[in-house]
Amino acid sequence: MSVTRVLRTAAATLEHVFFETGTEIGAASSTTVTVAITDANGAAVTSGNATQSGQQGRYVFTLPGQPALQELTVAWSATIAGTARV
Repeated sequence: MSVTRVLRTAAATLEHVFFETGTEIGAASSTTVTVAITDANGAAVTSGNATQSGQQGRYVFTLPGQPALQELTVAWSATIAGTARV
C-alpha cells in the first residue's frame, strides 16, 4: 500500500501495476480495469475505468480535484488471463 498526498482541489493521476508473486502481470490492451475510490467511512467518492499507460500491465486513473482534504482508498480490479485481480 502506498500513500499519495494531493493538494485540495487538484486532480491527481493514480497509477497501478498488477503483480503475481512479485512479477508484473502484462494484461491485454482490451482488459477493462475498474477503479473505485471511497472515503474513510466507505462512501463512494468516484469510480470509473482506468486506461493503459504505455507499458502493458500499467494503468492510470485521474482522480478529480476534491473539495475537502480527506483520506481516500483506491481499489483497482480486473480479470487478467481468466483470473480476477484486486
